[in-house]
Amino acid sequence: MNRYVEPPLVRYIQQKASHTGTPVSGTFELTPLCNMECKMCYVRMSKEQMERAGKLLSCDRWLSIAADARKQGLLFLLLTGGEPLIYPDFERLYSELSRMGFVLQLNTNGTLITPQWVEFFKKNVPARMNITLYGPDDATYERLCGLKDGFSRVDRAIAALVDAGIPLKLNCSVTPHNVSQLEAICHYAKARNLELQVASYMFPPKRSGRTDNYQCCRLSPIDASQASAKSYLYLYGMDEARARLERIKSGESEPIEPHDDCAAEGDKNRCGAGRSAFWITWKGMMLSCGMMDCISADLNEMSFMQAWEQVKNRVADVRLPEKCSICQKKDLCQTCMAMVYCEEGNLSTVPAYRCKMADAYLSSVERTVNGNSCKEN
Repeated sequence: MNRYVEPPLVRYIQQKASHTGTPVSGTFELTPLCNMECKMCYVRMSKEQMERAGKLLSCDRWLSIAADARKQGLLFLLLTGGEPLIYPDFERLYSELSRMGFVLQLNTNGTLITPQWVEFFKKNVPARMNITLYGPDDATYERLCGLKDGFSRVDRAIAALVDAGIPLKLNCSVTPHNVSQLEAICHYAKARNLELQVASYMFPPKRSGRTDNYQCCRLSPIDASQASAKSYLYLYGMDEARARLERIKSGESEPIEPHDDCAAEGDKNRCGAGRSAFWITWKGMMLSCGMMDCISADLNEMSFMQAWEQVKNRVADVRLPEKCSICQKKDLCQTCMAMVYCEEGNLSTVPAYRCKMADAYLSSVERTVNGNSCKEN
C-alpha cells in the first residue's frame, strides 16, 4: 500500500516555523456551501443560512490575503470548504495561487469532479488532492451524507484522477453510520494502492453550534479506540499490527491518530495551530485552528500581520490542562487545545472522552490482534 511519508525537509520547515512564529502553513476555507449534508459536519450551511450569516470573500480579496501571507512566510496552502469546487471563482483563484508559488493541496468530497475538472488539474497539478471516502457503496453515502449516488461519483472521480496522475490521498471519518463498512473502506484503498487516513475521533462541532445531536454521529470512546486499532490491521496487515502492539507495550510512542503538525512540546499546545499554521474562514476570520473559534482575529478590520500576531500571542498563553501535560499517555493521546475546547467548552478542563479513548487503546489493539472484539461494559 502506498503510505505517504512527509519529506524530512517539510517537517523541518514546519518545526522551525513553530519556533520562530512564522505562518508557514495556512488553510483557506472558501465556502460553507456543500452539495452533501454530512450529519457530523462542523461548517456546512445552506445558501439561505450563509446569506443570513455573511457573504463569501471575493477572489481578489483571497488573493490579497495570500499575497500578504506570502510576505510573512506562507508556503503550504490548503483549500477547503464546505466543498471548495462550489466557490464561484475557484479556477481563477487556484490558478493565481499556483502561479504565486504556494505548495497547494485541496480538500474535496470528490462528487463534483467531472472530466473537465480532471483536465484542469492535469494542467494545474496540486501537491496533493485529499478526498474523503465515507463508505464503499451508495447506500452508506445516502445514510451518512444524504446523497444517493455519492459513492458512484467518488469512485469515478478517483479512477479518473489516478489515471491522470494526480497525487491523491483518501481520508475517512468513522461514525456509527459507516463503522460497519470500515474493513471494506480500507480494502477499497488498498486495492487501488492509495493512502487512507482513518479518523475515528470526531470533534464536537463547536463552530457550527449544532452540538445538541452530535453524539449520534460519533462512536463511544471505546468503540472509537477499537475502530482505530482495526483500521490499522485492515490497512497494514497482522504482522505490522503485532509489531505495533509490541512497540506500544514497550513504551514507544504510537499515537492513536497522529497529527500532521508538530510534536508535543511540554505543556504548550501540541500542534502548529497558532504557532506556524492558521485557518481563515469564508467570512475572513483568522482562527488558530478550524475546529475552534475561541481564538480569532478579523481580517476585515486588520492586516494579515496584525491578525497573525493577535492569534499567535493568544495561543502562546494557552497551556494544556496540567493533568494532560504530566499524563504518561500524552504521546498516545496527543490531546491538543482544539480537543480540550471542543470537548469541554474551555481550555483548562481535561477532555474526558479523549481520556477514555486513550485508556482503552492498548486493550483495543490487543483484542484486535488476538481476533476478539472490544465491548463496552
